[in-house]
Amino acid sequence: MSNLKTLVIGSSGFLGRQITSILELQESIIKTHCRNPLYPDSIRYDFFNDDIEKLLDIQKVDIVIFAGMVEIGPLDTVQASMKRFAKACREKRVIYLSSDGIFDGQKGFYSEKDAPNSQTLYGKNLAACENIIAKRCQNFCIVRPSYIYGFSNEKLDDRLTKTMETLKAGEKVTLFDDMFKSPYGVKQIANAVIGLSRSDYIGIIHVAGQRMSVYEFHHRAMSSLMVDTTNLKSCKMPTDKGYLRDTSLDSSMWQNITNSKPENIQDVLTAKDAI
Repeated sequence: MSNLKTLVIGSSGFLGRQITSILELQESIIKTHCRNPLYPDSIRYDFFNDDIEKLLDIQKVDIVIFAGMVEIGPLDTVQASMKRFAKACREKRVIYLSSDGIFDGQKGFYSEKDAPNSQTLYGKNLAACENIIAKRCQNFCIVRPSYIYGFSNEKLDDRLTKTMETLKAGEKVTLFDDMFKSPYGVKQIANAVIGLSRSDYIGIIHVAGQRMSVYEFHHRAMSSLMVDTTNLKSCKMPTDKGYLRDTSLDSSMWQNITNSKPENIQDVLTAKDAI
């Protein structure tokens, strides 16, 4: 296994850099970025304009982990680029990072058997990319997380950072107590992705934590970080704004396969190697 060479698409991103930092200790890794290189040996790769095939051949890549954020562009552009990418990677082990945003949020606690039905452009792009990967790559795994949080290379995720800084400034933060997610620590997800990349599992798998409201998640997180929560308030989600009410994920398949349980929020945010 130590002779494998892994290509990480999006190594400068929040999850990508955590995956990279773990893999660098184990084996040969090729890092890519689009605009902002985090590593001096990172290779620039533009998903929408560059052909990945030459890079795969030159670097003799065995595994491709796609952790780039590309699903916010026009649907036809995203699909065309993903088809080109999948064609080039058809004989590689491909791990594609998707999201709970692939669902419309009406049901909640979605399993791998539930069909994607998002009404947002982001969700439709995710569904299109998943479908392309599944049809064009023989050896693939699609990983769906929910909220990803914690410290990645000593940097706290943007969601919790924004809440923390606002509260520390003495300002009020109001969050929905009826919008539900399945938060999961970034280090656990990174290790899950790496483990799946070395496994023979083919298909879709949910890697997520306990179902909880956005308000509850931030309240627990701020308490763990010793931030005063006096100005952290809850409210109800508007019904006319197109919000996704409950995109929580059922990750029992993942937990049964690995015999693992999600770490609680306090442990994720106060671990010795977190900061």
